[in-house]
Amino acid sequence: MSILLLMAIPVFVIWTLVAFRKFNSRPQVNLPLVITAALISGVVLGYDFYHQSVVTIDRLIWGGMLVYFGYLVINQKVSIPQFNHIDCAVFGLILLITFSTFSHDWRYKDNLPMGRLLFFNLMPLGFYVVARFVQFTPKDLRYHFWTMALLGVFLSLLGTAEVFEKYQFVWPRYIADSAEIEFLGRARGPLINPIANGMFMLAGLVGTLSLWPRNSENSTLNENLSQKILLIAFVLILLFGIYATKTRSVWLAAVIVITPYVWRQLSPRGRGGLLVGGLVSAALLVGLAGNTLNNFKRDKHVTAAETAESITLRPMLATVALDMFRDRPLTGFGFGQYTKAKGPYHHKTVNGASLQKVLPYMQHNLFLSYLTELGLLGLLTLMAIILSVTYAAYRVLNQSKCETTRSAMLAALMLLAAWICNGMFHDVSIIPMIGSLMFFWFGISNENYSRLLTGATESYGEVDAFHSTKAATV
Repeated sequence: MSILLLMAIPVFVIWTLVAFRKFNSRPQVNLPLVITAALISGVVLGYDFYHQSVVTIDRLIWGGMLVYFGYLVINQKVSIPQFNHIDCAVFGLILLITFSTFSHDWRYKDNLPMGRLLFFNLMPLGFYVVARFVQFTPKDLRYHFWTMALLGVFLSLLGTAEVFEKYQFVWPRYIADSAEIEFLGRARGPLINPIANGMFMLAGLVGTLSLWPRNSENSTLNENLSQKILLIAFVLILLFGIYATKTRSVWLAAVIVITPYVWRQLSPRGRGGLLVGGLVSAALLVGLAGNTLNNFKRDKHVTAAETAESITLRPMLATVALDMFRDRPLTGFGFGQYTKAKGPYHHKTVNGASLQKVLPYMQHNLFLSYLTELGLLGLLTLMAIILSVTYAAYRVLNQSKCETTRSAMLAALMLLAAWICNGMFHDVSIIPMIGSLMFFWFGISNENYSRLLTGATESYGEVDAFHSTKAATV
């Protein structure tokens, strides 16, 4: 154990005790800030930033968040609501993954299945539990929107420096380390992955758009104008950072995310123009720039031809997944066992191409990954989460009287759409921090949905000073 870790542990314990004493009087005000800090630390202060064995700074903060939450529950300052179908789906999926892990070779490949269980499923579950059982007021949600917007801007500026190779402006320094050559030349960020970096920039974009001011009795024209100028600057920076990821699924997700926010601001005639203009633009983009989108240099050490080839590999990976599914349709081959079981399914040729070509790759689709490792049980449980969270968020969006709450539910829906969009082209379940981000928003959605059902939807007040309740929903 290093001297830095020996110094960090007592400091962490002391500050945790101080936080308990300070936050004890106002738990509902401070716990949302703690969970936001834990989420951000996972992006910026993760394994690559500093680690001693499995101990990292962000995991210590995550553990402190759970300890503080448990302390508040024990002291009855946070109540545990009645479980509902979303809770059952979320906990059911984690229990299924846990059972699948230990019923197969969980020590495979240096405990890879165990590592995935702990850091890509149980840690996100911790974010879900705290977000689910703690009430986020409109003020808390606005703080979270601002925090994610600023984080997204930071990641975008960082990604811009990466793409232009201005490594003197890149921090943390390990991002520019030449030993990490995968995705080099793209905006890969502190998580060293352009998809993860793109998802958090999309979260920043959602946060920025959610802060767009509307007329309120408590705001002046100059205040709204100043905030709009600032938010427009944020959006432009974020869009360039998203472009710098050089990842087509992230680009597509950005279009999906922006469209509803623009749609809300337009008149019926303007919406018709947006629809026609969008269809024409999409047709022109495919017709004039289709080859460019499929054949361009992304990574510093990957050619344009290799980028174009990546499109042809995905149908081959899908063939492998479906063949594996036919052999074990119900429970799959076991969580974390794909690389161990996939070998025999590459010994054939499809449309003149040998499947041996995709043997080195993991699955590039979230749903096919679940299908191969957890079978129909896992895939259907995942779909139950997606559908139930979508229904819950949409219902609150249309029935809540608080505009900030409605903005949060629209944010949840847009992040869910961005997650699915990226999940169609990448196994986002094995990309750092994406699961934590999504499970956090699953918890927020379910918490608001539960209060809607119990008639306590506006217990903190129907109107908040930031938004007007007269704004139309989608």
